[in-house]
Formats: sequence, structure tokens, C-alpha cells
Amino acid sequence: MRKKAVWLCILLVVTLPLASAIPTSIEILESRSLDSADLGLTGGALSPDGQYVLVYGADGYLHLIDSTQAMNPDEDVYLEKDSDETLQDAAWHPRSQTAYIVGDKATVLRYVKSTHDVQIVTGTNMLDDSDLTSVAWVASGSHAYIGSEDGNIWMYTNGSGFQKLEGTKESQISDIACHRAHNICSFSTLSDGIGIIDRWSNISWVSGTTSDTWLGAACDDGTLNECVYIGSGARIGNLRLDPDTPENSAMVKIWELKELGGEFHTNQRGIDSTSLFTLIPIGLLRYDPVTTDTFTLMVNADVISENVTLSRENIISVWEMDTRTGFFVTSRGSIVSFEPLVDELNDGILTTVLMLVVAIAVPGVFLGLIYWNSPWLQRKYLNWRNRRLEKKKTQP
Repeated sequence: MRKKAVWLCILLVVTLPLASAIPTSIEILESRSLDSADLGLTGGALSPDGQYVLVYGADGYLHLIDSTQAMNPDEDVYLEKDSDETLQDAAWHPRSQTAYIVGDKATVLRYVKSTHDVQIVTGTNMLDDSDLTSVAWVASGSHAYIGSEDGNIWMYTNGSGFQKLEGTKESQISDIACHRAHNICSFSTLSDGIGIIDRWSNISWVSGTTSDTWLGAACDDGTLNECVYIGSGARIGNLRLDPDTPENSAMVKIWELKELGGEFHTNQRGIDSTSLFTLIPIGLLRYDPVTTDTFTLMVNADVISENVTLSRENIISVWEMDTRTGFFVTSRGSIVSFEPLVDELNDGILTTVLMLVVAIAVPGVFLGLIYWNSPWLQRKYLNWRNRRLEKKKTQP
């Protein structure tokens, strides 16, 4: 009997700390649809001032959502359709007054915030009728880079138009990301690896990156000279940028997230300069560029239990108003709000309570172990207890 009690006490000591491992997650609050039909959206871009999200997709679809009141359709701005081509990417100018949208068959559009006009950018005959896949502005806003399905990259300025860069290869440019503090950019390709564009628009290639299929790039923390890349097979790459000599930039490490339960789809900027990675089937992760840690926010199984229809859709844009509080848009055109499953205040209180329980329980467990294994202590306790009982009997 004594041995059983000892093992029970040991089990309590071992299992108590595990109770503090509370998973971080979000819950879906409400949703609405932009249209009853499947819109075939391909992406969305949050303006640098945080006011609007521009979503885009098939058949030249463009729509503006108020980022803070995304569930209120009265705050939406319905934009004029100026193209029938599929729009593949969009980037806001750093001053948030215009956004450029690119798509199939050399489509380049300009959205003007002050008038909500959508304009066709001229001079696209320089783009060889290419299907355009990505666009990004440098931090200063002096120029943008545009990538294509056939591996070409152009620099664009309002004054000079389009200029084709030298040194590209043939694989599709899957994404372009520009550093938030330096006028240098990085781009990912499906089979030619990762490239760097310096401040003079010269291209260099990062060694050791051609064996992966890279899907997206992000340089979301302007205080770090680093960018992160997501790849097929749940692969993540961490690149150390050299702002002074960009051709010396190097991949620090490439690793795989095991048991991810899906494939990476897109990357968006999260709160506090973190990155949000969306998954297929529908899911959401947070990446911290400082620690290179990832945190699960939403897994497909959780969505299935709440909304089977939503679980079949893919997230094309996500943004946060606070930690684990925000909205996402799906390819079909659903807008969904979310918040922490357990808010941070309650998390903190619960963690404190658990720490107190452990602090109180663990010494008691060890004292119990000593007592159960010491016949002398047991005899002393019984003698003391009997004396107290006898004393009570003699009291009037």
C-alpha cells in the first residue's frame, strides 16, 4: 500500500507542470459574404496606414474593405471594373494614397484612394504580354518591382515606366518582399531559388536555395536584417540580409514544420511585426522573426467543428487589430472575424493560479513521501494525535 502511495505522489509531481501548457488559439465570431457566388479571390493587401484592405481576384474583381469595420457592408467601397483578367497581386505605395494591382496578360492597374478611381497603367507593352504574379514597393516609395510567371522582373516608376532587370532566370516569380528600412528587396521562385535586388536594381542569387519550391517571402520586421520564406512541403527558410553588400546575403537555415496538417498558402503581416502564414486546407500560423518560433492560431479540425462550409475555403488575406483579434477573407468571398479563444488576461490569471497550485502542492507531495517512508515519523504523529485526543477527553 505504501509503494502505491509513493508512486501516486510521484505521478502528481510529474503531471502538475503539464497543466500549464495552455494552447494559443482563436475562435470564429461571425462572417458575411461579399457575394452569393464564388468570387475566386486570389489575394488582399492592407494599406500601410491600416485603413483599408484591397481584395482582388478572377475576372478583374476589385473591392475595398474598411479594415476596422470589416463586418459592416455599408463601409465597403465598390470599385469600378477595368479588366476581365485575373488579378494576382497588389501592393500599396508606402504613403497609402495609391495601390498597384497586377494580373494576367500584362495587366497593371492603379487604385487612387482620394477618388476611389481605378486606372489602367500605360506602357505595359514593355511587359511582353506576360502573366504578372507579384508586385512590391521599396521602403522609400521611389519605385516598385513587378514579377512574372516566366521569371522576368521589371522596375516601375511613375516617371520612367517599366524597365526590365538583367540577371533573372526562367522560373515563376512567386513573391517579392522589400525590406521595411532598406531599399533592397528579395524574391522567391518556384524552382530557381531565392534572389536579392539591391538598391541599384542589380540581381544576385542566394546559394543553397534551389532545391525547394518557394511560395512566398516576408521581411516584416524592419529592425532585423532578415527575411523569411515559405515553401512547399511545409518548409521555412530564414535569410540573413546584408544591406551594404546584398550579394553576400545568406540562408541561415531551412527547416520543415512537421505534422503541420497542410501546405503553406500565403503570408501576411501580423501584429508586432510578426508574420501570419495561411494554410491549405484552411488554417493559420504565426511566425516570430525574432525567435523564429511558430505558433498555431487555427487548425482545420477546429474550423470543421464550427463551420463545415468555411473549412472548404482558403484564406487569401488576414489582418490583426490586436493580438489574435482581427479578420480574414477567403477565396470564395467570405469575411470572417476572430478573437482569442481564451483572452490573454484570463490566460495570465490561470497561469498564476497554476503556479501557486504547483508551489503549494509540490512541497506537500515531498513531505508526504517522507512521511510514508518513515515509520518513526508515523509513530511520532500517532503519539501526538493520541495525546491531543486524551487531553480533549479530560477537559470539562
